[in-house]
Amino acid sequence: MEKKNNYEVFFQEGKCICCCAKDGRVMSATETTLCGNAVREISPIYKKMLSTTQTNINIESAIKKLGQYDRDIHLINKDEKKSCTKEAKLNSDVLAALCEMSTIASTLECSLLIVESQKGIYNYEQREFVQCNKESYAFWSIQNREDIVWKRNISGMFSFEYVVKYREKITQEKEWLTESLHEIGEAGYRNILFMGGASCGLYHEIIGHALEAVRAVKRECIKGDYRKKLVNYPLNVYDDVLRLGYEIGFDDEGTRKKSTQLMSDGNTKTLLTDKSHCPDGMELTGNGRRNSVFFFPETRMYRLRVQAGEQIVDELVHNIDNALVVTDIYMGNVEHETGIVQLYANVEGEIIDGKLYTKKMNILIRDNIFHFYEGVYAISNTLHFKGIHCVSGSGPLYTEAETPDTLINHIYIERTWIS
Repeated sequence: MEKKNNYEVFFQEGKCICCCAKDGRVMSATETTLCGNAVREISPIYKKMLSTTQTNINIESAIKKLGQYDRDIHLINKDEKKSCTKEAKLNSDVLAALCEMSTIASTLECSLLIVESQKGIYNYEQREFVQCNKESYAFWSIQNREDIVWKRNISGMFSFEYVVKYREKITQEKEWLTESLHEIGEAGYRNILFMGGASCGLYHEIIGHALEAVRAVKRECIKGDYRKKLVNYPLNVYDDVLRLGYEIGFDDEGTRKKSTQLMSDGNTKTLLTDKSHCPDGMELTGNGRRNSVFFFPETRMYRLRVQAGEQIVDELVHNIDNALVVTDIYMGNVEHETGIVQLYANVEGEIIDGKLYTKKMNILIRDNIFHFYEGVYAISNTLHFKGIHCVSGSGPLYTEAETPDTLINHIYIERTWIS
């Protein structure tokens, strides 16, 4: 083993509880133990990692085994992996809330995900240990996987403080998931006002994921030119982990977290980086994240915060001639190389000559990411907050967004459904 090779050991203790209920009865409740270790080589030509659920791991033996490979490696003993998942015991409050929500949602299923874990990093060469922040979050969701709108759902952060609001939302939107839909109209360009949580989902995709180095370095439309004018509107964007309410701490690679300004007056300033994805001339931003010991770290945002410059439209609706109003984005993604953004969204209304009319539709928005940037026309001075359950190669990760209502002109709607 050459001395130039350096290794780190990633520790984690915690659990992930996933439960599902239908018609007021819990159908399944599993608890996956996140306790274990991962040994990885720091800055190798090829990523190399070994994971185990064993509480004690022979580091010297693991390093010797890693030295035998020249490619990605992900070794888990099948018996150990199976034994770390067991039946979960839900406390009475969680059980009651889940059963009540599933009764309201009937005949659909209601699910709840609860994650709690503590992470730490040990640098084997330098003999240094850092303790990462404790992560704790929960999400509820009701999803229809069988409808012609793929994975149409309603979801949100779970907290006993807002159970009444969950009931109201389920009652209000249940028909969207239970009634059969049919496709109408022709594809075309429309003005769209993203309001409330929809604006959070919008910026999560077109700025948050777009400026994660793991994606940006692969994207043909952005790579090689990371500092450029993206938006004519004077947007200022931060990945502001310091606003999470935790001490600063470290990411899942041992890099100290910090607040990172991604955009200044519409110009990109930097990318979110980790040790494996950090272009020349950029610093580590402390965004190396992974869900558990079984995954290799990758770049992911923590808390996106979007601000506009001085040209802010206050009463946004009254200044719009025509636009569809999107209030919820229930699924979205950005294609790596093409830069195509897809957003499955709920339309609640249509603005005609400055007046809002009720109009319910489901739409698939699909357009080039630069068309979204070019289309930013007006922004409100009202900020909305949303917790987002982001699923990636590292498994489910919790992110947050704080963003204003935003009007984007001439975005392509590929499909439309109506009940």
